[in-house]
Amino acid sequence: MEYIKYKRSIVLMKLLGCVPFVAFAIWLILSIPRFGFFEQLTSIVVIIVALLFFGQYLAIFFYFLVKSSPVLCFIDEHFIHYKNGKFAIKDIEEILDLTIYTKRLPGGISGFRFKLKDGEIIEIPTHCLLTLGQQADALDIVEERMKQYK
Repeated sequence: MEYIKYKRSIVLMKLLGCVPFVAFAIWLILSIPRFGFFEQLTSIVVIIVALLFFGQYLAIFFYFLVKSSPVLCFIDEHFIHYKNGKFAIKDIEEILDLTIYTKRLPGGISGFRFKLKDGEIIEIPTHCLLTLGQQADALDIVEERMKQYK
């Protein structure tokens, strides 16, 4: 059984990378009354971008930092287990790209997308928690197990 886990140290570094942008947005909010009209306008745009983008990631990274288990999913010989469900590896037709497109986050989030033989698409978000090496290793495991059924 293979566990797909993230490292809390990486999550902490990414969380700390978001903090300055959110702090700058909060500072701008507090400073708006002292600015002129055009400075206020540009400040509002910067605040919106900083809070919508980095604020969401700050919340996501904080959640995964305090989450009790760093396991995103696990793969056994026949199934991929994610949350409370599972799906058979033999039902995977192909592995799609590594981006899950959402309306909330611009550009989408990283994750695994699998197209099943019945046309259903299964998405397992990793929320940029895995390094590229970890993501590639996980895909190699799935591809290796898929070859057993072909």
